[in-house]
Amino acid sequence: MPQAPRESSRFAATPTPAPPAERLPSEHVGAAAPPAPAPHSRLVKELQPPTPPANPAPAAASKPAAPASGIVGASTEKRLLDFLNRYIAAYKRRDLATLTALFTPDAIENGRPFSALLPEYQANFQQMAAIDYKIFVDHWDGSPASRVKVSGRFELAARYRDQHRSAISGRIEFVLNPHADDFRVSRLAYSFQR
Repeated sequence: MPQAPRESSRFAATPTPAPPAERLPSEHVGAAAPPAPAPHSRLVKELQPPTPPANPAPAAASKPAAPASGIVGASTEKRLLDFLNRYIAAYKRRDLATLTALFTPDAIENGRPFSALLPEYQANFQQMAAIDYKIFVDHWDGSPASRVKVSGRFELAARYRDQHRSAISGRIEFVLNPHADDFRVSRLAYSFQR
C-alpha cells in the first residue's frame, strides 16, 4: 500500500470477494482485538509464533480440513504465514528493496502496475517515522504449485516525521504465485474503511 491516507485524502478501491475455502485456526494475539473478527481468523504478526490455546480442542477438531484442491493444509498454512510475516516486517521497516522482492515483476496493485507505484512507496516511507501493520487472514484457497488467493483484513497505523498520525483499516486480498519454495505477490487489492 503506498500511503496511509490523511484526513483529506480519498481512495476508491473495490475489493474482490473470495469464496470461503481453507480457514486458518483461530488465535488471540495482542491486547487490542480487531473489530468483529471472523471466528476462524488468524492475526499475522511479525515474528509472532502461534500460541497454543488455554484449553486446547481435541486434535481432530483443531486441524483444518484440506480444501477440495488437495492442498496439504498445515504446510501451506505455515508457508503463507511465513510469507505474510516477511511482507509485514518489510513494510514496517519501510524496507522498499525487500518489499519489492516479494512481488512479481508484473505485479498489479489495485489495478496499477506495482512498479509504477514504487516512487509513491519511497516518498511515503521517507515521510513515516513508524508503522504498525497487521493482517488478519480470513481464508485462503488454491495450490502452492500454481496460485494461492488470501483474503482478509488489515490495520495500519503510521506516525509521520512531522508527528502527524494516521490509522486506517480495510479489506485486503493477495494473489500469490509460487516462487521456489516461497511465494511472490502477483496481485494486491485493498480498500479502506473508516
